[in-house]
Amino acid sequence: MATICSKTVTTLILLIALMFLSGCNIFGIDEIDQKYIFQELKIDSVELPDSVQLGQPVRLCVSGNLPDAAWNFDRFEITQEGHLFSIRVYGKKNKEIDVVIMIVAQYKATTEVYIDEAGIYYFDFPGFSQNEEEEKLGWDAPGNRCMVLVY
Repeated sequence: MATICSKTVTTLILLIALMFLSGCNIFGIDEIDQKYIFQELKIDSVELPDSVQLGQPVRLCVSGNLPDAAWNFDRFEITQEGHLFSIRVYGKKNKEIDVVIMIVAQYKATTEVYIDEAGIYYFDFPGFSQNEEEEKLGWDAPGNRCMVLVY
């Protein structure tokens, strides 16, 4: 009798864990994503070093204006292909907020990228442009790419 009860409890726990991990909304997992609107943010300023020693992180600092005061910085999205990194910045806004005071709201965010091999690395910031002329050019605008030497 104790063995049957133990197996039933174990099966029930495994079933609940499986439902949780598979994303069933019985625990409200999807509520976070459903509560917010996410959007790529425009970058007005980029700071990063010209060079770093191997083993030390490349510290990236970006800042810019948010669409309005209801938005907040959410995350970096960093992808790498060889010696090229692409850095995108995303913000989020609560869907329930409809009316906000129109003031200039800014964000500043910092992250670190660790590189395990010496060389020249390029960092693209698709949301960054140094002037209106470059902004019209889009992704391949000259101001979007920065170079860092890792020695």
